[in-house]
Amino acid sequence: MNGSLDVHNLDADAFRKLYPEQYFQRFLDDGIRPDGRTIGRSRATTIGVGTISSVEGSALVKQGDTTILAGVRTSLSRPLDSHPDCGALTINVELAPFSSADWRPGRAPELVSTVSERLHQILLGSSSREGISDPCSTSGSSGAFSLQQLCIAPGKACWSLLLDVYILNADGSVFDTVLLAAVAAISGTQLPAITTNSEGDVRRQHHKVSKQEGNREIKDSLLTATGPDQALVQQPSRPVVLERLPVSLTCGLYCSHVLVDPTSEEEAVSSSSVTVVLDQQGQLHGIFKPGGIKAASNVELLQCIESAKLRHKEASQLLQQSLQDWRDNAGNEDAAKMNY
Repeated sequence: MNGSLDVHNLDADAFRKLYPEQYFQRFLDDGIRPDGRTIGRSRATTIGVGTISSVEGSALVKQGDTTILAGVRTSLSRPLDSHPDCGALTINVELAPFSSADWRPGRAPELVSTVSERLHQILLGSSSREGISDPCSTSGSSGAFSLQQLCIAPGKACWSLLLDVYILNADGSVFDTVLLAAVAAISGTQLPAITTNSEGDVRRQHHKVSKQEGNREIKDSLLTATGPDQALVQQPSRPVVLERLPVSLTCGLYCSHVLVDPTSEEEAVSSSSVTVVLDQQGQLHGIFKPGGIKAASNVELLQCIESAKLRHKEASQLLQQSLQDWRDNAGNEDAAKMNY
């Protein structure tokens, strides 16, 4: 009995699993990839802003089959004494049990810590293994997000934001999709209207869109509600603003090929990868090069950067269109409530 496998008699799925490198090479020799894309083309991307009504900002982003859900919650708090003019941003990244074969009960896979670290660095300009920001060390505005915009009354009150990111399906280029979802959720976040007085008392107002319940006011339990005899100052709802628009692109290095936006299968056969983060001005905000068999050459790095510039243009257009659609829809809902 011959113990060797007859490659020619294997079906496509078996050949793909047993000989992944040879399988991909057959496609790449023709300048295409198994999913039909050219080597330098990203996967189709969709962005949905405002997908969750129970939080102040949210977004659902799909890049190919990689799917990320991000939500932003707000609460009132007191700023740190050492930095009275800043709020806080906490970043939490979770991997759904069904999203990846790497998930195991009781411990977070390395992907989560890597994504959280990179996201913290890009948004706040510092790294944190716990993914939690420190206003004292991030007020220099080296990241895309400024904590100073969260100040309500210096030394008395500020906004604390919690950015929850859920990796629902991890099919390659996860950080790229996570960053896009985080940026979309933050860009669609509205800080609730508040009332303040000279004593620093703050009351948060949130109007629930419901014909049955009508308008509902929520008081933050941390700060004392304003008394009836004290003069109130109204502060309307306002949007959260990103100082820069960061977009990232991951490229897989396979033999002599630079694969833009690799799938998880392509990442598995790649000798290494490079992730480039750029803003709308083309300014470089990060290059991440995890370990691998092969180090990226200068030519490959330049190719990744040029591809990232094209990706930024494409992704930013999708984001702006999604934000506009969300605003138009919100405007239509407000008009409908006024006519109700």
